[in-house]
Amino acid sequence: MEYDEFIDRVAERASVSREQAATLTQATLRILADRISGGQDVDLADQLPEKLARMLRKAPQKLPEKYGFDEFVQKVRDLAEDVPAEAVLPGIRAVMLTLRDAVAEKEFRDTMAQLPHEFRELLQEDGATGAAEPQAAEPQTAASGGDRTAGAATPRGQRAGGSGLAAAQDDALVQRTAERTGVSPEDAVQLTQATLEVLGDLLGGVQAHDLARRLPDASAEWLDEEPETPAEDFGVESFVSRVRDIATDVADDDITPGIQAVMIALRDAVGEAELTIALGPLPDEYEVLVQIG
Repeated sequence: MEYDEFIDRVAERASVSREQAATLTQATLRILADRISGGQDVDLADQLPEKLARMLRKAPQKLPEKYGFDEFVQKVRDLAEDVPAEAVLPGIRAVMLTLRDAVAEKEFRDTMAQLPHEFRELLQEDGATGAAEPQAAEPQTAASGGDRTAGAATPRGQRAGGSGLAAAQDDALVQRTAERTGVSPEDAVQLTQATLEVLGDLLGGVQAHDLARRLPDASAEWLDEEPETPAEDFGVESFVSRVRDIATDVADDDITPGIQAVMIALRDAVGEAELTIALGPLPDEYEVLVQIG
């Protein structure tokens, strides 16, 4: 899709002028780039014309900002200051719907998996569904934290406004694990959570925290550890056993393939170089398990 067609579709969907559509597109894509992680901004940019792609690119070392839906809307509102306030939310929806038209289904799905659940509600309002759009809060300052605990499927934190399991199933690592293993979404959640929690114990706080900051909300919470948490020392058999003890509903035959699938998804999300550095101190026996040796 060319730049002019993209802007025309946004203008039509949001019922704004072409100039306002261009402003809303630039603001939405720039804030989206700040919000998503794991090179997803690059994956999207690669499928768009350069004039749109450069709005998505950020410095490679810049980590995603974990703020919620209301703060996302406020940040777009701040950038699109010449657009009437009442046009900002319809404008964000129009940009996201047009982005869905412009890129591959997988890339858009992976992007949505990293965003608060309100975005899925927002995109359901597409003319035929009649779904009510989520209500953004009144303008707020950047200091409001958004839904920083969104996405977890356990008592570590639940996404506001939705079930923990449903939110966790939206996580990009969970979806990729399910695709690679063929297990149910529920089993994929257990496998992903168990693998990341055990990996966090193995790596210790500093390495686990650094990797977690590059992940979507749910998987980030499962992997994250307090920076002062020491690394534990255990081998592959113990790793598998610990995952099995946590993922109690998953068949034994699916445990090891599930761990491998999670580790591949983790590598895709944070980058092979980052994961190799994090796992560097581990014994060679882990190379087979995580398939990155």
